[in-house]
Parts: sequence; C-alpha cells; structure tokens
Amino acid sequence: MAGLQSWPVLNALVKFGVAFPLAYHFAGGLRHLAWDNILFHNPVSARTSGMAAIAVGGAVGLLAAVYETSDE
Repeated sequence: MAGLQSWPVLNALVKFGVAFPLAYHFAGGLRHLAWDNILFHNPVSARTSGMAAIAVGGAVGLLAAVYETSDE
C-alpha cells in the first residue's frame, strides 16, 4: 500500500473501487429493510430509492477517493 501512494490517480481509483460498492450495498440493504417493513413499495418510490442508493455510493466513493490521511 505504501507504494500505491506514489501513484495518486491509481490510489484514488482503488479507494473509489473499494468505497463505492461498500456504500452502495449498505444503502441497498437499508432500502430492502424498508421494503421488508412495507415502506416505499410503489414503482416511483422504488426507482427513487434505487437512484438514491447509487448517489450515496457515488458520493461516499468520491469522498474516499479524494480523502488523504496524514503521515504523522
């Protein structure tokens, strides 16, 4: 991992590649929990919540990609 720090674009892609699927599946799990409780069970809400899951995954992935930790 230390060698990856010298390649900033590859570093960002790897971090996005890990963070996006985790956040997307977490949001999708919350979506399915809502469905189990008979919430958002119409086609419009299902599509909206699906797009929200993608947006959450993308936002978390981008935040992870640009976040840098200090070497202290």
